[in-house]
Amino acid sequence: MERVVKQHLATNWDNKREVKVLPLSIKYTLCLICDLFLSIDDPSGIEELGAPLELFSLPIDLPGTAYNLGLKASKFLMNKLILIVRQRKIDLEQNKAPTTLDLLSYLLLEVDDDGNLLDESVIASRILGTFIGAHEASATVITFTIKYLAELPGVYSEVQKGTYI
Repeated sequence: MERVVKQHLATNWDNKREVKVLPLSIKYTLCLICDLFLSIDDPSGIEELGAPLELFSLPIDLPGTAYNLGLKASKFLMNKLILIVRQRKIDLEQNKAPTTLDLLSYLLLEVDDDGNLLDESVIASRILGTFIGAHEASATVITFTIKYLAELPGVYSEVQKGTYI
């Protein structure tokens, strides 16, 4: 996590006169989620998975509505995640998988009630659900934390020193 934080701050926050916290927090959590859940740190891969997340909306399935686009985005993400699961299986068979244990690694080892390994679509669905929840909630928490730190300069100063508990 520390590597992702440092990289994100250096790329998106350092030497900036002004930043838009919520969009950057969303971007950060997406980078972190991709790294922790799938060991993906390639910016183009992260962007490809993140773009459809912006399309989730109210459940009105008419062509052109946000919900309709969200359904298409969900299908796209599921298909993409299934491909990632399949590739990871191949990488594991060829001893080319990441050495860190991410969420995908654990799900590939998980068995159902009958002792069978989980189906690729079940794994992809679990990752997608976790992905969406972690993405939005974490970005909101980060945004409000930064807001309150900006409003409380004494606390901010102590956080910078690393002495605030």
